[in-house]
Amino acid sequence: MTVRLDLSGIGPGQASYKINPTMFNVPRQTTVTSVSPAEVILDVDRVVQRDIPVRLEVQGHPAKGYDVMGVQVKPPQVMAIGPSRYVNTIQQVSTEPFDVNGLNSDVERRVDLESPNPAVALTAMRVDAKVSVGEKITDREIKSLPIEVQNADYRFRVEPSRATVVVRGPMLKLESLDPSGLAYVDARLLEPGSHIVAVEIDVPDGIQVVRQSPGRVKLKLYREKRSAAVNEHAS
Repeated sequence: MTVRLDLSGIGPGQASYKINPTMFNVPRQTTVTSVSPAEVILDVDRVVQRDIPVRLEVQGHPAKGYDVMGVQVKPPQVMAIGPSRYVNTIQQVSTEPFDVNGLNSDVERRVDLESPNPAVALTAMRVDAKVSVGEKITDREIKSLPIEVQNADYRFRVEPSRATVVVRGPMLKLESLDPSGLAYVDARLLEPGSHIVAVEIDVPDGIQVVRQSPGRVKLKLYREKRSAAVNEHAS
């Protein structure tokens, strides 16, 4: 047996409808004597639709020396359709976890969306996701770095003779960086006497000098000639 309710003119909110025996269409000589429940309460809401941003859920850690540089999803948003009380409170739609464990390069794949609410429908349930993975950039401080003298025709002395350098670059490249020969001063064409010269830092491509101390040193050249014009560590 069916009861038909007239919902014409009803708006958002709760509406109460009484159910009585006369509302049932039953065969002759049949009578409805009681109804339970005798009242029906309808909770009515307006159906709305909104574009909701998609958030890629990244899980795990890339390979050593690498990091997640960025993520992309296509489409970047999906439309949610449903009761306004639910749709209007949704801030974002998350994807299923995108595992990046051990990655050392960019990866693309399709991922499912997690439903934000059973009462809300999404116009798409899968998106194309891309995770960009690159070398992790970090800093390394090198202390007590000997300052070498290059192209010196005379015996010399450097004050101070050691430097502190902070370099920045890919973590794996910094870990394997040999600090010997990084700091030097150029004595080319300098005559005997005292000179204030700049300390040069020679780093491989892909590595940059963030900070160094000192920037300049005192180089004293003696009149005594050296036997060969080769690089020496300052003493």
